[in-house]
Amino acid sequence: MKTRLFSLGSLAAVLAIASPSIASAEVAPVSETATNTFKSEFVQSNNEAFTASTSAESLGTFESQKQINPTFSEDSNKTEVAQYGDTAEAKSTGIYVGGNLGFFFPLYSNVDSGFGGGGYVGYKFNEKWGAEIDLGYVGADLDNGYDVSLQNFYVLPTARYTIPFGSNDKWTANVGVGLGFASRSYGGDDGDDLDGDSYFTLQVKGGVSYKFNPKLEAFGQVRWINMFDSAINYYGESDSGGFISPELGIQYNF
Repeated sequence: MKTRLFSLGSLAAVLAIASPSIASAEVAPVSETATNTFKSEFVQSNNEAFTASTSAESLGTFESQKQINPTFSEDSNKTEVAQYGDTAEAKSTGIYVGGNLGFFFPLYSNVDSGFGGGGYVGYKFNEKWGAEIDLGYVGADLDNGYDVSLQNFYVLPTARYTIPFGSNDKWTANVGVGLGFASRSYGGDDGDDLDGDSYFTLQVKGGVSYKFNPKLEAFGQVRWINMFDSAINYYGESDSGGFISPELGIQYNF
């Protein structure tokens, strides 16, 4: 009995001595800074990984701003570049249409200056080369004291070459050469008995375009049209000729 009491007393004494050591051995609280700091890995679209030490607060800010890496997609007509919510397009091929108006100054000796316009539809094979069909009209009067007017219609398949210039791609220079046909009819009181005709026709045109956006652009150009064997011999002699025309127009790219 005495032996058991001695054993219990010894155990109680050991526990009393060990209690302060156990209490002092408790793990100290981890600081808030330490718990909020961690290593994070972010993998970019190019599969290149980088490691950064980021706080939980800065990570939350990053996610709230929804920052993203640039992404790229390409189809047969365009390349789109998307970054931070902005999208830009660079079209290199595709269909386009346009229209133009201008004053036509005659290369005939007995024709007044006239007014005309037209339209065209074309296709861009790449950033520089394209092909189009020009359709147009030129109206003018004979300058010989008689009431005779001319109506000239032309259809001209044309090759087009585009040259970007300037600090960005908004400005381009354009040159076109076309071969086709033009038809002429006459009007007015003194022109009723005149028969029209068709003429082999050459055109050269060149100008400058400005792109408001990838689809819409405006341009100014000068066109030279020569209608071969198109002499006007009624009420005054005239050689074969055509017109020179400064023009303004709009083009839409699909």
